[in-house]
Amino acid sequence: MFRIIHLWIGVIVIASVSAAEDPAAQTVDLKITAVPKIEKDKASLNRNTATTVSKGFYKVTLKNLSMMDAVPELRVNYRLFLRRDDGKKNPRDLPMIKENGEATVTGIPRSGLFTFDTRSVTLHSHSIEPGYYYTSGARGASKDELVGIWIKVFHGSMEIAEYALPGSLTKDQKF
Repeated sequence: MFRIIHLWIGVIVIASVSAAEDPAAQTVDLKITAVPKIEKDKASLNRNTATTVSKGFYKVTLKNLSMMDAVPELRVNYRLFLRRDDGKKNPRDLPMIKENGEATVTGIPRSGLFTFDTRSVTLHSHSIEPGYYYTSGARGASKDELVGIWIKVFHGSMEIAEYALPGSLTKDQKF
C-alpha cells in the first residue's frame, strides 16, 4: 500500500513541475473588455453645412484570471469595423470597412490588468441646417459609425482567447 501511494504522489509532483516550467502548458485565462471612445477633433460650419471630425478608437483591457504569477508575452491582433456614411444610402446598407491593428502584452501579474488604446480612425459627420435640402436627394445628415471590434489573443502561434463587440461580428464578418 505505501509504495503505491508514494509512487502516485511522485507522478503528480513531476507533472506539476513540468507544467510550471513551461508557461505555455498552463491555462491562460483572460477577461477581455473593449469600450468605444469618440474624441471630437474639430467642428466647422460652411455654407449651411455643419461638419464634425472625430477620432474613434477602443480602450481594450485584458485581465489575468489565471492562477499563474504572470501571463507570458502575448500578441493581440484586432480588427476595427466601421461604416463611412455618404448620405446617399441607408446607413445599414453601406459596406463594412475593416482596419487592422496589433499590440504586444508582456507579463500581466495574477489578477492584474493590461490596458491599451487601439489605433484611431477618423470619423466624419455632416448635416445641413433645417429648411435646406440636397437636390440630389441625399439625406440631410450623414455620420460615420464605429461598428465594432474583434480581438484575437495569441501565445506564439496558438490562439488562446477571442472577443467581439458586438458578438454578432464573428458570424457576419471575416477576421
